[in-house]
Amino acid sequence: MRNLAKITTLAATWVLSQNAFAILDLQAGIGNRTGTFSPDSSRAADSSLEGQTMQASAHFHVLPIPMFTLGVGLGISTFSSNDKAKVAYTGSDTTVEASASLDNISGLSVGPDVIFGVSIPATDLMPFLRYNYALNVWKGKATIDVGVETQTFDAALKGTGSIMGLGLAWSPIPLFAITGEYQMQNDELSVPEVKTSGGINFPKAENKFKSTTILVGAMFNL
Repeated sequence: MRNLAKITTLAATWVLSQNAFAILDLQAGIGNRTGTFSPDSSRAADSSLEGQTMQASAHFHVLPIPMFTLGVGLGISTFSSNDKAKVAYTGSDTTVEASASLDNISGLSVGPDVIFGVSIPATDLMPFLRYNYALNVWKGKATIDVGVETQTFDAALKGTGSIMGLGLAWSPIPLFAITGEYQMQNDELSVPEVKTSGGINFPKAENKFKSTTILVGAMFNL
C-alpha cells in the first residue's frame, strides 16, 4: 500500500506540473558562442571565434499531446562576432599570394525546431532535448589581400545549419521556467565569387563553422 501511495503521489505531482497540460510554449535565451571557422582551402587556416561572439535565440512550439512535452515549432537566432575569420578564397591566379578574412560577422538563422522534455516527479525540474535545422543569412566585412593591394567590401554568407541542444528548465512558479541549455551547432556557409579591382578572381568560398553555445533564458507555457 505504501508503494502504491508513493506511485500515486508521484503520478499526481507529474500530472499537475505546469507542463502537463500546456499547449504552447515560448522560449528565449542569450549566451556566448565559441567555435572554429574552417575554410575549405589549403591557403586559409582555421579561425577560432570566441570572446565577442554572442547569440540570442527564441523558440515557439505547439504541444499537441496532453501530459507529454513534445513540441514542434519555429526557432530563430541572431549571431554576431567581432572576431576575424579566415575564409576559403584561393584566387584563380596561383602565382599571386592572396588571402581573405571576414570580421564583424552577424546574421539571422531561422528554421523548424523540435523539443522533447520529461518532467521529474516531485520536483520543479524538466530536462529537455532540442533539434533545430535552420537557414543562415549572415553578413560580414571581407578583406582581401593580393600582393600589396588590399580591398574591403561587404560580403553575404548563406547556407544551412543544425543545432543539437541539451537543457534544463526550473519552474519556481506555474507557467514559467528559468532555463539553461548547452548547444552544439554545425553550419555550412558560402561567400559569393569576388573579382578584385586588380583583376584577381576569387571563386565562391565554402566554409564550415562548428561551435558550441551556453544559453540562459526563460520559458513561458500556456
